[in-house]
Amino acid sequence: MVMEPREGDQYLLSIVTPFHNVDMGLFKTCYESLKNQTFGFENMEWVIVVHNSGEEYLQGVRDMVGAYSNVKIFVLNNERRTPSSPRNYGIERITGSYVGFLDADDSYTEECCQVAMENLLETGADLASFRFEPISDDPSRLVIHPYVLIDQTKPRIVVERGNWDSRNFIYGAALTVTSKIYDKHYLDRIGLRFDEDVPFAEDNLFNMDTFGKADKICFLPQLIGYRYYLNGGSMVQSFKKTSDEVMRYAIGITKIFDHGLESGLYMNNVMWDLMGYQSAIMLASQDLSYEDRLKVKDMLYKYLQMLEPMDVSKLYTKQTIKLIMSLPKLVLGHPKFMQRFAKFTKMLGIDLASKIKV
Repeated sequence: MVMEPREGDQYLLSIVTPFHNVDMGLFKTCYESLKNQTFGFENMEWVIVVHNSGEEYLQGVRDMVGAYSNVKIFVLNNERRTPSSPRNYGIERITGSYVGFLDADDSYTEECCQVAMENLLETGADLASFRFEPISDDPSRLVIHPYVLIDQTKPRIVVERGNWDSRNFIYGAALTVTSKIYDKHYLDRIGLRFDEDVPFAEDNLFNMDTFGKADKICFLPQLIGYRYYLNGGSMVQSFKKTSDEVMRYAIGITKIFDHGLESGLYMNNVMWDLMGYQSAIMLASQDLSYEDRLKVKDMLYKYLQMLEPMDVSKLYTKQTIKLIMSLPKLVLGHPKFMQRFAKFTKMLGIDLASKIKV
């Protein structure tokens, strides 16, 4: 098999890493995971975008990896607060035929890039999707490993547009961009970049479009390629949000729902999950006004009414489903009651955000 870049490209594979004030020990693990790739570190381009970070972090990145000719370090300072902005910045500066997204505090398994690229080149797919596993250095933390709904007895499943079960493949293979490698030319052809106005689950929105428009997708059910570090203080794992953030999250979720539904994808479980998260941050918010609660209800309740009940599966127990389905109906459906509840808990000095764990 020829493992060479397309004509006009310098590398076959580029990796884009957004970096925002990341612990340098975690970043070293990230770097070492690329150095140890069986694909060959020297055969890939690594584009690191140091985003809204202190000078000491920039210097730390330069000291660790700046000497490599295949590593490009860029600085981006703006008002954006999500990985979408540095990811877009990086995409525009890569010279690879394919692109993967590796967060600065996460890592790849040793064979990830090689196996993904071999399958992409053999199948001509627009993207390859593999599995990920969460890791934590906190022994007291419960780490729940994601289930896979697609057939794990097969090393590779290739699906084509209009001839695949999006019920299992969309939800059962995860919508994270970090567990994918994409054909850069495909992304350019469909004009796809990350929506920088979506503050949460931008991965979901990006993949709704890539899955919905792809001619061919290669799923690798047996490849655990990505290690996701569970950081309790990260943005997506915290339920303490300002009123403005709560509103922007709701707007972003409507975009995800609309894009998925317009593409004809099976959205039921994804929508329930995102509704559940939106409801949780609203439950934890004790300063959200009644007017804002009404606005969120106007935005999201119509989607809630179109959802079907979730099925019990290896992903969800009967009790979990009951909680997921009841919380949005309560929080979104009864803004006046929830406003009174928020005032009552605040008066008692109860910090609800600290009570919700993931």
